[in-house]
Amino acid sequence: MTTYNTTNNTSGSVQSEKSGLIRTILAKSLLALIITVLFLANIACSGDSNPVIPDETDLSSVIEDTGSPEPTPLGLLDVTFDPASGSLEYTDARSAETYINVTPFLWDDFVTITLTNYDAVTKILEFEMEIENPTIYDAYDPRVLFLRTDPDAPELVNINDYTEHYNAYSCHEINPFRSFCKFETGRIFAAGTSHSENFEVLIQGPPYTFELLIMAALPGNTEECYEIAGQWNTGPVSAVQSTIVYATVYDHQNDIDQVYMDTTILTGGTTPMVNIGGDLFMSADIYNTQGLVPGDYWFRIHADSANTTWDLIDMVLIEVLIDPWIKDEFPLTTDSCSMDIGVISDPGGPRDSQILISDSGTATGSCDAISAYDPYYAGSNLYVPSLSNLDPPNPDYNPWPVVRIDAAKSGAFSITNANYDPFEMILGQMYDNYQVWSVFDAAPQIHLNPSPDSSRYTNITGPNLHPLAFPIDVCDDFDGGQYTLFTTAGNNCMKDLLLVGTMPDTYTHDRVKYIGNLDAWIGSGAGHVDPEAVKAIDVYVVDREEYFSAVVYILEESGTSYQVEVFSVGDTAPGWGFDLVEHLLTIEIQNDFEYDGLDIELLPANPDYDENPSSNFPTLCVLSEIPDNAGTRGQVDLFNAYTGAYLENLGWYFGPDPLFKNCEMHYLDVDDDNWEIHVTWKGPNGVPMATVFTHT
Repeated sequence: MTTYNTTNNTSGSVQSEKSGLIRTILAKSLLALIITVLFLANIACSGDSNPVIPDETDLSSVIEDTGSPEPTPLGLLDVTFDPASGSLEYTDARSAETYINVTPFLWDDFVTITLTNYDAVTKILEFEMEIENPTIYDAYDPRVLFLRTDPDAPELVNINDYTEHYNAYSCHEINPFRSFCKFETGRIFAAGTSHSENFEVLIQGPPYTFELLIMAALPGNTEECYEIAGQWNTGPVSAVQSTIVYATVYDHQNDIDQVYMDTTILTGGTTPMVNIGGDLFMSADIYNTQGLVPGDYWFRIHADSANTTWDLIDMVLIEVLIDPWIKDEFPLTTDSCSMDIGVISDPGGPRDSQILISDSGTATGSCDAISAYDPYYAGSNLYVPSLSNLDPPNPDYNPWPVVRIDAAKSGAFSITNANYDPFEMILGQMYDNYQVWSVFDAAPQIHLNPSPDSSRYTNITGPNLHPLAFPIDVCDDFDGGQYTLFTTAGNNCMKDLLLVGTMPDTYTHDRVKYIGNLDAWIGSGAGHVDPEAVKAIDVYVVDREEYFSAVVYILEESGTSYQVEVFSVGDTAPGWGFDLVEHLLTIEIQNDFEYDGLDIELLPANPDYDENPSSNFPTLCVLSEIPDNAGTRGQVDLFNAYTGAYLENLGWYFGPDPLFKNCEMHYLDVDDDNWEIHVTWKGPNGVPMATVFTHT
């Protein structure tokens, strides 16, 4: 056995000159057998001896006739580092022959290890390893495996990849390695050449020993994948936020059988990666479906070639977050006419988190009822008495079918409808349009007090509203007020886009608080609103004491994109008083995919919401769907309602398994007090569903 030593002669970093002469070559390939046979034949014929080729005649014990090149052991070193003296020693690992079936070939100057640095603070040891091919034969894809036979032994830091080769001899399932000849064509280890690589090793404590196994492929390039590189992911992962992993995988024969990730602790199984062009592979959307606790985790990427049994392996680091949102799904056993919803915000009350939906009811079948669903208490649908009997003195008035609905605190809700009126039909107008306010109480039932009269609903006409105007959408603020945006669906009168609001706690039209005229901003493009393109609205009140002021958000389709126009509305006079309207902001919500905006709602300011921790401004929620080959996919995008900055996404659509898949998306509403987002949708089976996102 020959020992080589390099010693620290300086304080601080360790520097030394190259030393050492000889290293072991071990061969176990079909080529080695062929070389030996040819060599013996040559001797028999000429009587001469080639001093470069080792004098070894029995290789049968180390030959593995696989029919294709595989990495072959060429040498094995025992390495010991002494932090106190700063010396590095390496010797032939003769004892390893019991575990690794090798036969030694000895040449001078085949391996040289030079200690270059040791940092006593970081415990990082650096050395340069040079390997030489003194034969007249080429090898390929040389690599040096870093073997740890003790869990506390030093650990390789600058790893190129991992392999399962000789893991039985190591204390790990996979062994890291450094690749040599990375910049040579075909990674050839040509005859008579030398190549070096730098090693960085973390010295954790005694024992200060490790082993280096030198391998190369003979007689040609390895059939295994030879490199996994450039792996990265699109961001942290949670139960509702996905990540996608990308990696570049190289194979000399271009016959990669499969690439996959072992994500068992995160997803419950493996995650395949598909080729998306060239050598680049991409995973599907990955979610934390197994409740993995927050932290940073390394996940293995496996690359398998068609003609080998060994995987090439590398790692990707993924951050697992505390789930900011918890998702619950509830079937709505209802024959719905409109799946627009209103969520009652009544913390601790009997109607807490109540979802209201326009419904036909089980008895009438005529879409004249409102279904109430409480996911946390009732567990099933409850039915409000038919809306057709809301006003017995006026049998011609039927405030149904409901078109849009919203709810406020303490159970008050407002609806819009297209109401049949015989008198208007005589004049050639098929429908007149109304807005209805009522109150949903703990019974549940429709309040009949005060008794229904003209104050309960109204066809708002007169000098302030064109007779053809109708309500587009209704909404509530964070303090019990309710509002409706009226339009004529065209710019053909003086009052084409009007926002009408109520005083809180009364919910009757004889208590109209203000009217906001948005006509000055009718048009298209940023800062303008096309009445025919309005999809949804929401409002929050800034001040309703001395000087009434509110901020209005209007979702509209603008060409091929969607945007939210934001206006401030002020009113200094009671009733139908003077108003001031000013455009504040345009929030673009279009992205690179086909995108259909459906509904918007505002969540109140929440200092505990890390994405938008403002104590003054709410969060804008935008519901949309994205048509694709499978139907539609839905999502909720969140924006800073003051700046318009994008915050995050719930139900990301990209990938094969989005949150809302093959769904018909409908509407959303929020629970102001519980800070929840409620979405209604129908799956492929047509069953109405509600998804509730609760922020943790």
